[in-house]
Amino acid sequence: MRVIDSTGDSRDAGLFFVSEFQINYLIPAGTALGWARVEVVRDGQIISRAGLEITAVSPGVYTANGTGSGAPAANFALVKAGGARLEGPVFDGNAPLGQRMPIPVDLGAQGDELFVTFFTTGTRGATTVTATVDGVAVPATKPFVLDQYAGLEQVNLGPFPRSLVGRGEVDVAFFFNGIPANVVRIRLQ
Repeated sequence: MRVIDSTGDSRDAGLFFVSEFQINYLIPAGTALGWARVEVVRDGQIISRAGLEITAVSPGVYTANGTGSGAPAANFALVKAGGARLEGPVFDGNAPLGQRMPIPVDLGAQGDELFVTFFTTGTRGATTVTATVDGVAVPATKPFVLDQYAGLEQVNLGPFPRSLVGRGEVDVAFFFNGIPANVVRIRLQ
């Protein structure tokens, strides 16, 4: 698999998964922005090719079911006023893949602060990140690159405003350089 970028430079792309109808790969570092050609090569022969636009940001939020919707693959940290921390996932990790739902996350008592860590891809080039939870703005960090997995970044939200207490299952929407990511859902109690 190779990517020929807008300047004509060709780079091999790392493969994650290959099946009859799907190929998951990583755009190589140093690929120039703009239109590029992707070629699938087997035994030295090009068996398929397609064009795509390489952009600085093409955001996606990982989900617990791997579908791009529903509960995010995310963790919460509730920092108590005295400094104690409660941590855990925001989804039911005991449910089978495809049936994982958001579980209630408590915003705690007055003076406690809730933070949620989301895992993203295609966001490392973002210079601005905004987020809303049920339409309410929540502070967001810029993406952190997580080197243990290619293409993985982390974005933290919080502290969550007290106005979100008891809202139930709500949408979380991210915008990276103004570009929307897939919307995910958490449950707030």
